[in-house]
Amino acid sequence: MSRALLNLATGSSTSPDRAFGELVPWLLLLIGVVVVGAVIIWLARRAVDRASDSGGGFSLHELRQLHASGQLSDEEYERAKASIIGHVSAPAESDPDEGPEDGEARPAAGDNASS
Repeated sequence: MSRALLNLATGSSTSPDRAFGELVPWLLLLIGVVVVGAVIIWLARRAVDRASDSGGGFSLHELRQLHASGQLSDEEYERAKASIIGHVSAPAESDPDEGPEDGEARPAAGDNASS
């Protein structure tokens, strides 16, 4: 491959057909590596998604079904629902990019406190 690239870069008298013929296998290899990498990434993401979906917790839909079938009392259902909602909303409330909690605006980056 280096000879083909060198010939192309220096403009030597190698015919374009021969240079292209020498580059085709390397291009196919590169395309193959990209495709295999994409498949590996897709499979890894799929495995992670399945692992996170099969966690030990309940979804709200599952809680509703348990409550409707009588396996959870009204009190148990409300506590479990509040717990799930609390876990989901807790990361959003602690977002450091949101700004001050008391409603005051953040000073702009160029503002001086002494002026």
